[in-house]
This record gives sequence, structure tokens and C-alpha cells, in this order.
Amino acid sequence: MNNLKKVYKHLSTPIKQLNKTELTKQKVELGIIDDLNKVDGLSKTLIKELKDGTDLVARQEKLLPSRFKDFKKAIDNASKLRKKFFDIEDKYKSAKQESDKADKLEEGASRSFQDLKKVVEKNKKKNEPKIKEARKNIALLDKFIDNAEKMAKELGVKIPTNSYLKTLQSLRKLVQNAN
Repeated sequence: MNNLKKVYKHLSTPIKQLNKTELTKQKVELGIIDDLNKVDGLSKTLIKELKDGTDLVARQEKLLPSRFKDFKKAIDNASKLRKKFFDIEDKYKSAKQESDKADKLEEGASRSFQDLKKVVEKNKKKNEPKIKEARKNIALLDKFIDNAEKMAKELGVKIPTNSYLKTLQSLRKLVQNAN
């Protein structure tokens, strides 16, 4: 109540008669009010910014579950693709080893074939003189067997030429197979 009386007294006194202390006091009160207005304005701006920030955070938080699902799907997909990649890589490595092994076998078989081919050619060359001689013998046996059969007819005797015919047939067969 005492303060109320002071305020009334203060209002009733003319401004010119106010002493310096009271004017200083009023300046301080006006400075405080200015400070309050300034802080109040900053606070209102801050409130607006906080509301906007809070709204933004709320909207973003609503997006989190769907983004987490997307993230989870991406992880699962990446995991599947990695597994598929490593499976294919393992198959590739296995196929590569098999291919390398097949290449070595092919190379060995080729060498073996070439070596055998050379041996065959060498043995054919070795047999050429014998084949030549066999051809001569075939011609001679043909000639001699024919002559022997002719003579046997003329003389009216039988000459056993069957064993010679068998030899002749064997020689013909061998010469034919050698070619």
C-alpha cells in the first residue's frame, strides 16, 4: 500500500519539480523496459524459429520409419547381391581351375599324339622296304602258283598250293593294311 501512495504522489507532482534521483530512477525503469522489449522480441523470434524447427524435426521423424525400411531393404539387397557375387566368383574360380586343368590335359594329349604320330611315321618308313619286298613276293608267288597249277594240269598231277595261297593272302592283307 505504501508503494501505491508513492505512485499517486508521483503522478500528482509535476515533472519539473522531480528531482534528479527520481529522473534517474525513471530512466533505469525505461531502460529495463527497453531491455525487456528487446528480449521479448528476440524471444518471440526464437519461439517462431523453435516452432519451425520442432515442426521440421517432427516431419523428419515421421519419415524415419520409411527411410529405415528403405535402408533395411538396401542392406538385404546388398547382402543378397554380395552372396550372389561370391557364389559366382567361387564358380568362376572353380571353372577356371577346371579349364586350366583341361588345357594342361589337352596340351599333354597333343604332345602324346604328335609323338605317337612321329613314331608311326618312323615305323612306316622302317616297314617300307619290307612292304616293297612283300609286293615282290606277292608277284612272285602269284606267278609261281599260276605256273605250278598250269604244269600240274599239263602233267595231270596235283601240286599242293593251298599253303602258298594262304601265305599269298596273308601278304596281300598285310600290304593292303599297311597303306
